[in-house]
Amino acid sequence: MGVRIPPGAHKHSRCINSNDNKTIIQREVSTIMYYTIYKITNKINGNFYIGKHKTKDLNDDYMGSGKLIKAAIKKHGIENFEKEILETFNTEEEMNEAEARLVVLGEGSYNICPGGQGGWGYVNSNGLNITPMTEERLKKHSKTASRIRKEQLSIEENIIKFKEITVLALLKIKELYPNGTFYGKNHSEETKKKMSVSASSRIGVKNSQFGTCWITNGIENKKIKKDLLEIFVKLGYYKGRIT
Repeated sequence: MGVRIPPGAHKHSRCINSNDNKTIIQREVSTIMYYTIYKITNKINGNFYIGKHKTKDLNDDYMGSGKLIKAAIKKHGIENFEKEILETFNTEEEMNEAEARLVVLGEGSYNICPGGQGGWGYVNSNGLNITPMTEERLKKHSKTASRIRKEQLSIEENIIKFKEITVLALLKIKELYPNGTFYGKNHSEETKKKMSVSASSRIGVKNSQFGTCWITNGIENKKIKKDLLEIFVKLGYYKGRIT
C-alpha cells in the first residue's frame, strides 16, 4: 500500500537557488503534520504490531508505544524488527478510522486493544468530557488487558519450549537406545505376576481395545470399531493386516 503524501508536502521539490528561500521552504515543510498508520514486524517469529503515529518526520524512528511490542523489542533486540508505513493521511480522524480497520487482535498480534480509539490527545481535543475518575478506570482496564495478554504469551511460549524439549529428549533416547530402552532386559517373576494381575482386570469394556479389529485393503492397515466393519468391507477392506 503506497504512502499518500498530504497536500503541501511537495513544496520543497522545486529548485531553490537562494539560501534564504531554502530556509523558508524548510520551515514550511517542518510544519507539515503526517498522520500515519505503521506496521512493525518481528523478523524472528512473524508477530506484528499495527499502530498510528502523527509526526513531522516520516523517518523519526518511532517504534510504537504498546507494552507488548516494547517488551518484545527489549527481548529480541530492535535489529530483529522492521517498520513500514502502511498509509499516510491529512487528518487525525482519517488516521483513527484506518487504524480501526487495520488493527488485528489475537494470535500473532502484539496489539491488545482495538484500533481507532483516538488516544487521549484525540479525546481531549474533541472535548469528549472524560473525567479523571473515568480516565483512571480506563487505564486500569488497559493494564489488566495487557497483563492477561502477557500471561497468555508466557503460557504459549512455555508450551512451545516444552514440546521442543520433549522432541529433543525422544530423539536423544532413540539415538542412545535404537532397539528400545528395555532391549536385552527381562522382567522379574514378581513383576510378571503384577503385570498379569493388572492385565486380567482389563477385560471387556475396561480394555482399550475392546470392540475393535484390524482391517486391510492389501495396501494399508487400519484399526476400526467392529461396528464399522461392514461399511469398510464394501470399500474393499477385509479383516486382518499385512506386514
